[in-house]
Amino acid sequence: MALMSVGTIKVLIVDDYALVRQGLINILKQEPDIEVVGEAADLDQCLRLCRSESPHVVLLDTSLGDTNVVTAIRLINTQFPGVRIVAVADQSERNCSVLRGTSQCRHRGSSDPSDPADCVVQAIRAGARGAIRLSDTTAELVNAVRAVRDGRYWVDGPATARVMEALFNSRDTSSDLIPQAGLTEREELICRMIADGLSNKEIASRLNIAQQTVKNHVSSILRKSGLEDRLQVARAVLLRTGCPARSASDN
Repeated sequence: MALMSVGTIKVLIVDDYALVRQGLINILKQEPDIEVVGEAADLDQCLRLCRSESPHVVLLDTSLGDTNVVTAIRLINTQFPGVRIVAVADQSERNCSVLRGTSQCRHRGSSDPSDPADCVVQAIRAGARGAIRLSDTTAELVNAVRAVRDGRYWVDGPATARVMEALFNSRDTSSDLIPQAGLTEREELICRMIADGLSNKEIASRLNIAQQTVKNHVSSILRKSGLEDRLQVARAVLLRTGCPARSASDN
């Protein structure tokens, strides 16, 4: 195996389908800063490779055979606290082991107990730092790996609102940070739009401003509030308001 350069992100892929593992490997090996250090078909192999290869990021299938992925995530986090986990869900998941055999994972208002967005919610609650779907783009996969390696969270757009609403029930002191931060009216609006799950590009389009201006506002929000990332901003908004954020079109 070639020597890895300093700063290389070591990734372990865990999926019980060999074709899925190979597909993810083929994508990630194109990135000069990412090295796939192993692949596993089950939790036992995953734990052995975490011990021997010390990956930075684990891409973990949410339908891993008979394994409950919530249990798997907690076990990995307990034994290897430095590892960041990205849950990988099938867009049309009907066999998600996060949800299998339990009714408590069903989201309010969801008619389908195997809704893949519910898989994402439970994975994040269990300790995953990010979640993607197999239908996501190559760029989103790579961005997710880099984001969680840097200590940030990553949740794809369609699942963001569901995750934010679910995390609303986990109250903490972060809800007090935004009102004490002295944000401008524009920054407050952008906070609400972040909580709606909008990207910087979407916010820029709605406010008719440059995308770089949005990035500058977000940086200012994080600096003033002491929050670490967009996920914490969105969570703080929901905790403060007590309900899902309003769409920016309502303002």
